[in-house]
Amino acid sequence: MPDISTAIAATHPNPSEAQREAGNYRKGKVGFHGLTISIENPKGTKRKPDWKPLACHYGYILGTSSRDGEHVDVFLGPNLKSEIVFVVDQVTKGGRFDESKVMMGFTNRSAAIKGYLANYPSGWKIGPVTALTIGQFRKWLEHGDTKKRIAPQVSKYAANVPRATGAARQAGVSGVSGVAVHE
Repeated sequence: MPDISTAIAATHPNPSEAQREAGNYRKGKVGFHGLTISIENPKGTKRKPDWKPLACHYGYILGTSSRDGEHVDVFLGPNLKSEIVFVVDQVTKGGRFDESKVMMGFTNRSAAIKGYLANYPSGWKIGPVTALTIGQFRKWLEHGDTKKRIAPQVSKYAANVPRATGAARQAGVSGVSGVAVHE
């Protein structure tokens, strides 16, 4: 599997609006903790013409399904060795659950929240944030309901996953049961 630089170079830098809507443009792929991530928009590009440039690489996890009928979305931060994953239960302007946005490559909750908000317009609302080990996250992808808020599901699928240690514990990942960290 190519590294992140190769995946970014393989991604079409400026697809047309029609290509964006259909999703039929070249996207680089990168392996990340055993998952395959398709890069839709490298850092510095725009997801939509009227949106600001992205502060993080943006794409989705292949083989997954989200509430919007597409793959589970992911933002990749600067520390790709981090084994901590933060899942944002993204909300609408009215506060209702929209879909999950995954923050990988961040070492702590504050950096993940800052990274998330840096990709949206000023005043964007953020929902609950759940911190997981990569093992807990993979278990959610395999056995959880990725079409619903993750926060209420954590205890259902996080059992039998090794306890968080070191950096994961410092970032707020509690252990075998996971932990929902709310903003």
